[in-house]
Amino acid sequence: MIITKLSAEETREHQFTHKIAMTFADFVPELSGTAFEIFPKLTQPTLLPIGTRISACAVQVPIIFVAAAMTDLQLVIGDTATPNRIFATKEIGGTTTPIAANTWYDAATTVPCTLIVADSIKCTATVTGGSLAILSAGTLNIFLAIADASKL
Repeated sequence: MIITKLSAEETREHQFTHKIAMTFADFVPELSGTAFEIFPKLTQPTLLPIGTRISACAVQVPIIFVAAAMTDLQLVIGDTATPNRIFATKEIGGTTTPIAANTWYDAATTVPCTLIVADSIKCTATVTGGSLAILSAGTLNIFLAIADASKL
C-alpha cells in the first residue's frame, strides 16, 4: 500500500488530497468481510482527529482483482462505526458481474462526513466463492479529499 499526499496543484484541479494505491497483495493477509485500516495507516498520527472532514471519494480499478473460484469481490470504505460511510459497495473483481479494467467509481454513501470521534479510514473486501488469501492479480487507487476542520 502506498499513501501519497497529492500536490496543491493536483488538489486544486481534482479536489482530492490523498491517493492510496493498493495491489492484491495488500488484501491477501486480510479476512473476507473484515474491515482493515487504510488511512492514516502509514502516517502519523495513528488516528484522524475529531473534526476530520471527508468530502469526496473515488475509486479506480486499473486491474481487476482475480482469484481461483472467486465469483465476486465487493469493496466498501468507511470508519469503525459505519463501514460504508465513505464509499458504498462496489465490485472490484469476480465473474458474477464482470467489470472492465480501469473502471472508475465515484462518490459515496454519506460523504461528505465529519468524524465525531478520533478514527481511521477502513476498507472491507468481501469475497464470494474464493478467498482473499489466493488473490493473484488486481490493483486499485482510492482518492480521498480529507481536511482537519478542527484547525479552522
